[in-house]
Amino acid sequence: MWRTALGGLVVAHGLLTAAIWLPKYKEVEGTTIQPANPSHSWLVGDARGVALALALTAALLLVVAGAAFLSHQTWWPTAGLTAGAVSLLLFVLFFSPLVGHRTRHQRWARHRRAARWLTSLISP
Repeated sequence: MWRTALGGLVVAHGLLTAAIWLPKYKEVEGTTIQPANPSHSWLVGDARGVALALALTAALLLVVAGAAFLSHQTWWPTAGLTAGAVSLLLFVLFFSPLVGHRTRHQRWARHRRAARWLTSLISP
């Protein structure tokens, strides 16, 4: 049971990696906070091809590692460690240091909206 759960989790992680990096996100006009752009690197600039190649390689290796783990193959750790190394390279090249700030800001704004909504329900 645990093998199935962990192997399925690794396969799902690979599929989600591909789902996050494949779409091309549009900029939102008129706002200062933009969604994360997975095709723009803080280090090398616009490099969608590099991002897609690394992301699809990592996704494929994660799916292969999960499937190999599920089928009791002895080489699954090599595939998993290689997927982790490619994912780490992808993270280093395309992670913006401002992403953490954006998510904290968005979370704060969500909490304020929720608090306003709750107080509107409570107050007459």
